[in-house]
Amino acid sequence: MAGKAHAEPTLADLARLRQGTYRLLSVLLLHPRSRTVAAVPGAASYLLRRRSLVTSLAFYPSWEGLLHRLTSVTPAQESILQEEFGSLFVAGGPGGPVPLSEAAHLDPTGASSGPLLADLDRAYAAAGLRSSPGGSAPDHVSVELEFVSSLCGQEAEAWSRGKPAVAADALWRQHEFLHRHLCCWLPALASGVAARRGQGYYRGVVQLARDLAAHDVDFVVALAARVETAMSVVSGGPSLMATPFPDEPGHHPGSLESVV
Repeated sequence: MAGKAHAEPTLADLARLRQGTYRLLSVLLLHPRSRTVAAVPGAASYLLRRRSLVTSLAFYPSWEGLLHRLTSVTPAQESILQEEFGSLFVAGGPGGPVPLSEAAHLDPTGASSGPLLADLDRAYAAAGLRSSPGGSAPDHVSVELEFVSSLCGQEAEAWSRGKPAVAADALWRQHEFLHRHLCCWLPALASGVAARRGQGYYRGVVQLARDLAAHDVDFVVALAARVETAMSVVSGGPSLMATPFPDEPGHHPGSLESVV
């Protein structure tokens, strides 16, 4: 008896995988806690089971490498991870800790932090979100990654509901935020971590964050352009929500909350 044919992956599937990856990175770049450490292997395994969605994309090598490593994390490693996190991002070595905030990388003097934080708050508000009271600062890497995850979630929901115009808006928001923020400072963060702990656990985390952002900043533009071109064609063509995604072109809970 023939088995069921597998459904071809769609744009919604890819958006959900990217949402999950950004969300996992957001959690990994907060101080390790028992609950999150215990959840990491399951989250990594879940994403790996969907690896066929991204094998052709440029960030795949660092994505697969990190996720495979995360599947073997155990609760017994919590204290080790806490020590490494503290030595990198809290105490630091002779040069001090590696900052996890955008402002500290772009302007160590802090002179321009006000406009930067205001720009971030505007971006969050435009997407119907805001920083939670008592959460991390708006420019903390976990919050910025969580925000991109949220935008990917909005994109996935739009595809699932057959609303390509809404999906295109989420894609352009992703591009603008990656271009204006994460792509400007994740390379410096990755370099800082590699210099302190060349083979440490966090090297893989920040390397994937850097590689994913660098890939997506161009990928989402190509995808949004494709969507807008398809919408300009006479109606009656294939549904975009069921269209396979294109080939590769040439936190913690509560850091952000909905305001709608």
